[in-house]
Amino acid sequence: MNHLRNYLLLLVGVLLSTFSYGQKIHEKILNNQNSNSCFGAVSIGSNVFFNFNSADFYKGYSKEAKVYRCDNNINISDSIDLSHYGGFDLFHISNIVSFSDSTFLVLGQGVIQNPYSETFSVLVMDTSLNIIKVFDSGLRSDTIVGGLSVCVVDSFLIFGGFQLQGISPKPIYLIFDEDGNFLEKKVVKHVPFGVVNGLYNFNGKIYGGFRPSQYASVFQIDSKTFEITRLDTGSRGFAPGGFVDFDDSPNSFYFYGEYFSEYLGFAKIDTNLTISIIDTFSSVNNPNTSSRGTVADIGILAAKSEREIYFATGEGAYYIPQQLQPGLITNMKLWRIDTGGNVIWSVLVNDSSYYFPTKTVATSDGGAVFFSMKYDWRIDPQPKTSLSIIKLDSTGNFVGLTEIEVPYQNLGIDVFPNPFTDGVTISGVEAREVRSATIYDVNGKVVIQEEQPESLEFDTSSFVPGTYFLQVVLKSGQSGVYKVVRE
Repeated sequence: MNHLRNYLLLLVGVLLSTFSYGQKIHEKILNNQNSNSCFGAVSIGSNVFFNFNSADFYKGYSKEAKVYRCDNNINISDSIDLSHYGGFDLFHISNIVSFSDSTFLVLGQGVIQNPYSETFSVLVMDTSLNIIKVFDSGLRSDTIVGGLSVCVVDSFLIFGGFQLQGISPKPIYLIFDEDGNFLEKKVVKHVPFGVVNGLYNFNGKIYGGFRPSQYASVFQIDSKTFEITRLDTGSRGFAPGGFVDFDDSPNSFYFYGEYFSEYLGFAKIDTNLTISIIDTFSSVNNPNTSSRGTVADIGILAAKSEREIYFATGEGAYYIPQQLQPGLITNMKLWRIDTGGNVIWSVLVNDSSYYFPTKTVATSDGGAVFFSMKYDWRIDPQPKTSLSIIKLDSTGNFVGLTEIEVPYQNLGIDVFPNPFTDGVTISGVEAREVRSATIYDVNGKVVIQEEQPESLEFDTSSFVPGTYFLQVVLKSGQSGVYKVVRE
């Protein structure tokens, strides 16, 4: 059950030291001792707002849940901690979506562990990270465990996801009135199991899709009765991840998502649910399925900018649709296309790590930010993921993000002097307790590495001025990373 509850989390994770492998990738890393992820992000003006979840592997919910505000180059300026929002034992953020020119919606669920109950919540937040309104389902014990998408139509808010019935996820959506009051829950009976995903308001009508792809369909919900009135079973196999529309196409819009669990498909759809596939981006061989596979999971991956769309694909991946579980991805490719499917640019990201893309945001400067979970099993076989953030400019070039945010536990260790010149010393722990001590530069290159060091004093006289990271791993298995500066 916990496996299904946490189906959006990868099986595995990464430590800081993945930076030392392969080609140089410009990225910002958010990392700590748990599995880390971002499932929601929006761009408002010159700011980007995104969530950071940090969860114990297979525990199902976040130990830490934050919303960050940053500029287009991911320089963080503020944050709000929602880890225990509303007095809950746990709070998990499942998505962030735009609401107006100055507000956005934070989708999440609060959990009371004993006796078990939870609530679906949609928080309306302004650009100063103030919570100005709440849509809340109230405490429930009927194992509603996931909310992924939301839309607003005629002052009603529709919140889609799934709940567990036995061990099977059943697609559902919840209806709230404009005052934030929970009205009712709709359990979808059209498919045996799955998730309601990609809810979207287009010209006053509600559209959405089902996942996984063997039960995928595009559907339309009546905005008065909130019942599914139109269902396109011809789209079976094409599971929408999200929808976008453009002003010059009043009777049609676009969607993207998994195409038969092997490709990321891009299609045009009209109000009668007639679908025209534009492309499936089948660019590399998938060794696990003996097919040319480009796989993307269910997250709302794409972002639009004028007549163009940005998104990420995972290439050479395997996938387990029966478990609603993403697989390991050997390459990640970042795309910018027009609505005809023509590629403006694509950038391959491959540094011998595994990436799982979760969110894409088009920024006001013409570029895009790509959020992914990142894992390198050769560095750390334990199940942890870091949050990778990559910024590309309008021409598809990396923006030089090398900052590493590492909220590791500090282990009670001090590093001095800091800043340093000719040497640096670790105190607060004895050498016999240390398994390894490693110093990296900002590009992830190892400049000092000591296994079971006899001394905790390190000669740094050859270091050039700049920022470095000292990682200490104790024999107990605890790990800490410390930012140090060479003057």
